[in-house]
Amino acid sequence: NLNLHTPPRADMRRPASFQSAAPLTRYHPLQLVLIFISIIASARGFRPPTGFGTTTTFLSTPCSSGLSSTLCRPDIMMHLRRSRPIEERVRLFAEIRRGGDQQCDHKHQILQRKQKTQLQAQISDSDEESSSSSSLTEILLIVLPLLLIYISNQWSRYSISYLVDFGTSSSISPYEAMNVDLSFTQSQYGLLASTAFTVLFAISSLFAGNLADRYDRKLLTLGSCAVWTLATLATSQAHSYNEVLAARVIMGGACAFAVPAAYTLIAEKVSKDKLALSNSIYGSGVYLGGALSSLSLLLDESVGWRGTLGAIGAFGVISAATAGLLLPADGDRAAKRAEE
Repeated sequence: NLNLHTPPRADMRRPASFQSAAPLTRYHPLQLVLIFISIIASARGFRPPTGFGTTTTFLSTPCSSGLSSTLCRPDIMMHLRRSRPIEERVRLFAEIRRGGDQQCDHKHQILQRKQKTQLQAQISDSDEESSSSSSLTEILLIVLPLLLIYISNQWSRYSISYLVDFGTSSSISPYEAMNVDLSFTQSQYGLLASTAFTVLFAISSLFAGNLADRYDRKLLTLGSCAVWTLATLATSQAHSYNEVLAARVIMGGACAFAVPAAYTLIAEKVSKDKLALSNSIYGSGVYLGGALSSLSLLLDESVGWRGTLGAIGAFGVISAATAGLLLPADGDRAAKRAEE
């Protein structure tokens, strides 16, 4: 029968030397094994257990990217095994944990910088795409209608130079030559080609810029195009020199209002990075209109001078209609100036 209340034998009692040993020797060997296992488990990311009346408190789950690789170093593991007080082991583990957290923070910052760089690159690409699409829209909606009107302006202005023939050949037909059909001389033609057009054109130019600054430039452009188109059509139906002269004077006054309004519209409605390109495209209307004027000789041979002027007038109607549909409204600007 085992008497549980029997005191232990003398040979089973702890020796005095064991009781006075270092603090770590107060623990049972099994307790030391469990403490070491708890340290390794905490390094692996598990919550350390508590046992045999000894509570070991560790920080929360460490960062695996920096701490595990640090604890696996042989010198660190040997130092943990040889360090005797539990307080020193906890302190060393906390230092290792802080070092791992710093490594994690550094890697996290690098990752954030990379993500930020990628996001900025995507935003920049999207901005470039939207900028290119908006630039194409500006050219199609603003520059192209104004270019068509400018071509009509130049074509109507210079076409008369290719619809006359002052040769001495008897084969010149009044169907093809305006001067033969209307019976006017070279000096009269000089008046039509220069003075009749340029005098009122020069006077109108003095007021065109001021009107473009004050009033709706879209309506000003469409109105001037309508007037010189009507003058061209009236010339095609003229039966005397004086009718042609009056139509040329009216045309000269109307053609002066197109260019100032067009350049200010482009400068205001087109983005700055496409402004030079837009101005160059619009300026090419001078040469395109001049080229079409020289090609009026081919139309003259086919449909005669009246038919040629009718085709030029039809092109003016198409240009004005296109500009009326595509050009942006300019009435808000006029309203603001009226308020001021």
